[in-house]
Amino acid sequence: MRLSHLAPLCVLLCLTTPSAKAVKYFWQLSDVHVDGDYTATADPKAWCHSDTTGAAREEWFGQIGCGLPWRTVESAVDFMKRHIGSPEAILWTGDTAPHWPYTDWSEVFPKLRRVSSMLRNAFPDAQILPAIGNHDAYPSDQFPDDNGTYYQEYLERSGWGELLPEEARRTFRRGGFYAVDVGEYRVIVLNTALYYTRNKKVSEAGDDPTGQIAWLAEELKTRKPTIVTAHLSPGFPHWSIYTPNLYTNYNYKLHKELNRVGTLEQRIANIFGHEHIDTFQNVYRTDLPFEKHTYALNTYFMAPALMPGTLDQRINPSVRLYALLPDKLNDYVQFHFNLDAANKAHRENPTSVDDSKFWNVTYRLRDAYGLPDANTRSMHLLFKEIKEDDSKFRKYWNFNDGLHGDAPACNATCKKQRLCQMSAQVHQQMTDCLNGSGQMVASLVLVAITAAAARVFG
Repeated sequence: MRLSHLAPLCVLLCLTTPSAKAVKYFWQLSDVHVDGDYTATADPKAWCHSDTTGAAREEWFGQIGCGLPWRTVESAVDFMKRHIGSPEAILWTGDTAPHWPYTDWSEVFPKLRRVSSMLRNAFPDAQILPAIGNHDAYPSDQFPDDNGTYYQEYLERSGWGELLPEEARRTFRRGGFYAVDVGEYRVIVLNTALYYTRNKKVSEAGDDPTGQIAWLAEELKTRKPTIVTAHLSPGFPHWSIYTPNLYTNYNYKLHKELNRVGTLEQRIANIFGHEHIDTFQNVYRTDLPFEKHTYALNTYFMAPALMPGTLDQRINPSVRLYALLPDKLNDYVQFHFNLDAANKAHRENPTSVDDSKFWNVTYRLRDAYGLPDANTRSMHLLFKEIKEDDSKFRKYWNFNDGLHGDAPACNATCKKQRLCQMSAQVHQQMTDCLNGSGQMVASLVLVAITAAAARVFG
């Protein structure tokens, strides 16, 4: 669906809301993985770097399996500015550094500073809220339990100190987390990379590195409408359903705090990245079998990446726009960049290609699924439909890759795995969900896909 054929985005989002003035917009930009060494004719099996050859043809705006060139990042920010140029906030949910095994901080901080500057210039009146991704460090994935100088230096060298108010900077220095007021909302930004299963600088069995979980518990006592955001969510990634994103100890603790009774009534949304694909997870009670769940406690939204997909799963670069009301998440619109079409247009006319023409609407949540809004009750009903209606599951599955069109077939075993990933947050839940026909097959399939996915998504 081309944007030129659409009414203005506010019309898309506001027609069914009580008052257009009540709607507040938040952009999400995630998993940029920009690579200054990207070369349009280099081999994707070697990260598309300038010292390799092997691409079948020139891929000017990026290609599957590689980090993004700066021109495509600039195209994304320009698109966001042109279509909703005065949002309340930009949720920048981590992993801006490249995927390839870089050898020092020069691949991290200059990129964070440049994207910070781009966003600040494009959205001078918006609150820009960066979250640390697991790749946003050197060595990658390594974050200390350090209340000393590490996060102070990170704040200074990343340029993020110029984005955040003093209260947020003070908290960030403790461990890379903070909270800010954005209009009527309280936005809590977590450093979940601290608990990532590849982080060897914290103890797997530790109590509360940097005191972040205790701080979160206090923050969630606020009576303001609350948005929680971070790079990694609790729960299981789509490529590794037997190992959660976070160490088991911290996965359980964070799950417990984010879903504590008494804090959910004012929760507007939980927004994450890391998955690279377009998906969501519902949180259900752990003391009931799955067949007895009649409602969800909470929902985690995972937006797809700006970086194209892997050699195994082709994904179009994507950004997302959320529409919030004072008391709920009303809707979101997912956008994608038609990478193949843009690259083809550049090959045919390299001097005058208009990249803005290749940003398209992927779907609008409410329209695509017939939902009244995007709150947890609606997402529970959607999950039930995806589970029980094969046509709804196929629609969800095709949206996963930003309509790239190369989504692999998903058989019964694949579907079972994905549904469990979308509804199980802790090990016992996952075990209970997977129990039944096809469990052994699921285990064998998982072994095959985990190694392939880990190189890019991890």
